[in-house]
Parts: sequence; structure tokens; C-alpha cells
Amino acid sequence: MIAVLLAQTIAITGGTVYPVTGPKIANATVLIRDGKVAAVGSNVTIPSDATRVDATGKWITPGFIDGGGQMGLVEIAPWRGRARAPCGATAWPPRSTSPRGSTPRPP
Repeated sequence: MIAVLLAQTIAITGGTVYPVTGPKIANATVLIRDGKVAAVGSNVTIPSDATRVDATGKWITPGFIDGGGQMGLVEIAPWRGRARAPCGATAWPPRSTSPRGSTPRPP
């Protein structure tokens, strides 16, 4: 199944591209072929069989953001005063409490 998905050609068009290196490109196209970025620019030729995605008014960051990463994501805590870090660790603020009263902090 994954091989079928990676074999597609996708053209993301009309957005502002912020490449990893170089200045931003307005009204640009990012062409993805076989799961990899094949072309980036404002004059990219789009194959007739490509699936088009309209990104007008949006930012495109090819090669910059890993969609499977957890950087910057924080899970909403099950009760007030407690936060869960992306890696699954729990962050406990001083004197954390639950709806049932005082909750001991882990060692």
C-alpha cells in the first residue's frame, strides 16, 4: 500500500515556498514524484497525471518539517496543572493538584 502512495506525482501550487536554503518564492509550485521533492519554483512544469493541491494563501516548507515529528506538540493534560510532554514524559509544576485534591509529585 505504501508503495502505491509513494508512486504518485503531486503538485502543490500557488503557495509561498520557504525553501531550506534561499529566499522565499511567491506563487510557487512544489512537485513531488515518487515520495521525493522533484522540483521547486515559480515555473515548474506540472505533468498531466499529477494530483494538484491548491495552496493559494498558504506556506509551503519542502524538506523543512517532518510531518511525523512531535516537535512543538504538547498533549492536553487530563487535569489542570499537569502537562504531558511530546515524548510521553510528564511535566509536573510545583504543587500540582487534581480535581480530587492534592496529587503527590513523582520522585
